[in-house]
Amino acid sequence: MGFVINAIYAMAHGLHDMHSHLCPGHVGLCDDMKPIDGNHLLDFLLKTSFTGVSGEDIWFDENGDSPGRYEIMNFQHVEPGVYDYINIGSWHEGMLSLDDEMIQMNRSDMVRSVCSEPCSKGEIK
Repeated sequence: MGFVINAIYAMAHGLHDMHSHLCPGHVGLCDDMKPIDGNHLLDFLLKTSFTGVSGEDIWFDENGDSPGRYEIMNFQHVEPGVYDYINIGSWHEGMLSLDDEMIQMNRSDMVRSVCSEPCSKGEIK
């Protein structure tokens, strides 16, 4: 849920910055913010930067995207009859960090990556 909280914070920061710029010293909305111009608000949102709920830096690039942050999980057999997702790395702002020693793969067969198996004769999907 951190990304939802960060989205709310980004909106709050953008509105606060817009209010500070257009209505300095004014409590509540001044006439320059009535009604709120979405395009003008977007300009303030794109310039927003703050520390997110999990301590990460939040900012937006020239396309309006926040930098990608991904945890890389590997579904592993952790004990007899028990499987779980284990964090084996991360991808943050274009940098991959991966612990090769932590990766667990199916050792019995070749690992295949396909969208779907082809249909046999007489089958339909």
